[in-house]
Amino acid sequence: MSNEAFRPVVAIEVTGLLGLPLPASLETRFLTGTGAEITFRRDAYPTRFVGAPGWDERGEHIERWAFLGRGVLWVKGALERGIEVVWSSRYEQYANTYFSPALGLPELPVATTDDGRFHTTEADWKASQLSQAAYADRPLLWVHDELTSAGRHLLERYRKPKMRALTWSRFIPGGASDGDVRFMDEWLRHAVSPAGHAELRAMRARLVDKRRRLDLSTERVQREWATVRSRLADVVDAGSGLAAPLAAYAVDSAGALDLRVVERIREDWGLPVDPPAEALLPLLDLPRGTGSS
Repeated sequence: MSNEAFRPVVAIEVTGLLGLPLPASLETRFLTGTGAEITFRRDAYPTRFVGAPGWDERGEHIERWAFLGRGVLWVKGALERGIEVVWSSRYEQYANTYFSPALGLPELPVATTDDGRFHTTEADWKASQLSQAAYADRPLLWVHDELTSAGRHLLERYRKPKMRALTWSRFIPGGASDGDVRFMDEWLRHAVSPAGHAELRAMRARLVDKRRRLDLSTERVQREWATVRSRLADVVDAGSGLAAPLAAYAVDSAGALDLRVVERIREDWGLPVDPPAEALLPLLDLPRGTGSS
């Protein structure tokens, strides 16, 4: 592919798609994929969006990671097809230092290189840099593990209007599923040809039209959020912080809820006494039809 306009860029994070840090007590042999110990060094470690670990007297910290085979194989396959894969990682350039060798990946270009001092959130930090000149006129698939839609909206806003239809964000919190791989491969298949670009633009037009027909006004979104939050308040513990972020996810992802995401939010915000994700999922349903409600 000599024409850069038809050579897509895939921007990836370490966690979610490729691996997860493990508690010391968990046996990696019970997980799909492979495990490894990563030795981080204090003099080669990001400081903005990754919390500092407990360094030993040598300025080192060892973490056990599980590497998720399906995601790693997918990245290697993309590279073999000539697709440019770049790090959009909170580990910055150190993703190459620590993770590329452990994953059997070559050194990848780093898209997130500044120190983030002018960005209040990790999503804004990544989205603003992915929109820069190096990728401005190329199809862009962003694979991330962040529990927010803000990054997706920011990325679309930062990109040139003509490139917004050739931009997609895929949220993968804990290992790529078969469905994730199928979707990403299909998107990339469209991204490499003029006919495929036309199809992606048609998909974008249908999405914009659907949003318009669903009347996603600020007032309606606020009303839906309050409805779901009220449902959740009836079942979660009074001391739990789960209701608000789950309600936000329900509104943003109506009609496309993912149990894995609900599990992740529950783990991050809930209490052990809160209902399991399987019981919470039906409470998030917001069927939407045409017109206003």
